[in-house]
Amino acid sequence: MPDLLNIELDPAAFREAVTEKAARIVANDILGRKTFVDDEGEEYVEGVGKIMPDLERRVLALVNEAVTKHCDDTMRPIVASKIDTLTIQDTNRYGEAKGKKALTFTEYLVARANEYLSQEVDYNGAAKGGNGTDYNWRAHSTRLVWMISKHIGLSIESPIKAAVAEINKAVAPAIADTVKIKIAEVVAAVTAIKR
Repeated sequence: MPDLLNIELDPAAFREAVTEKAARIVANDILGRKTFVDDEGEEYVEGVGKIMPDLERRVLALVNEAVTKHCDDTMRPIVASKIDTLTIQDTNRYGEAKGKKALTFTEYLVARANEYLSQEVDYNGAAKGGNGTDYNWRAHSTRLVWMISKHIGLSIESPIKAAVAEINKAVAPAIADTVKIKIAEVVAAVTAIKR
């Protein structure tokens, strides 16, 4: 026997359906239009509104905003409750429970994060089997160590590149002038020797 009190709702689909229907009803009412449904279930709109079409867009936006807020206020606690009470059981390929106990969503999330961060990766941060080829794959460090090293490297590299660029801007013209002077001196010396 189905449990009539336990209804599964997709909050996004519910919000979209309610918003669309409510917006259509309000907009048609304000614009003086009437909606009819024929024998085959097709909707038809009759009447031309006297208010500018821009108003319909504004009404749709306001209704969408109101329904979204209402759905968020109503559905957020339901979804949070479902997530808080969700348990995840590791199963084999036949759906039979494996030896581990069922985990709450929070425990599962923490376990997956720990597994992800402690996974061995190569010098490029790719896990074994994660980049499509394991040929020549060598463990470099854990993902967490690799991520920290990469972040530190980028944090150091960016200021150094900026400093080198500033130095090049300041020094390059002086070096170019010095090279021009030295070339002129060499040309003058070679010209003097030829005479």
